[in-house]
Amino acid sequence: WVLLEDFGNDRMRDWIDVNPEGETPAYEAAIDALVELHQRPAGPFDPYDMPTYQREVGLLTEWYTPAQGLDVDGDGFVSAWEEALAPMIARQTKPVTVLRDYHAENIMLLGGSPSATQGLIDFQDALVGHPAYDIVSLLQDARRDVSPQLEAAMLARYRERAEP
Repeated sequence: WVLLEDFGNDRMRDWIDVNPEGETPAYEAAIDALVELHQRPAGPFDPYDMPTYQREVGLLTEWYTPAQGLDVDGDGFVSAWEEALAPMIARQTKPVTVLRDYHAENIMLLGGSPSATQGLIDFQDALVGHPAYDIVSLLQDARRDVSPQLEAAMLARYRERAEP
């Protein structure tokens, strides 16, 4: 089965570039969408667990460092990541659906308004994991600068709305 819907042409990133005054409402709507998603039962997806994290960070030593002619301690690299990730995974007591590519280029503004319904694209790699993943993807986006003030306001919005 394929679900296909035309979300139009208004990507959040492009829309904000033309309408900078709408940046805050667009991010508020994106945070609210995450709150709603995180309050629902997690989807039927694989867990974002240690083997998954290790597979992803391992791409550095599998592809990048050899291409750059760099020699790395592979076992030490894996151990360092395990040590860093284990406490975070242990605190993942209420896993949620993690879209894993939640940023302004993958959010469509239906009706060309930041407060209108948002369409989400590029979520085929969704997993069940920590709620911070998509928040960080949205607010520390490598493709678009988000001011520290907006980031702080959106984190506060998420905490206020997500916590019972």
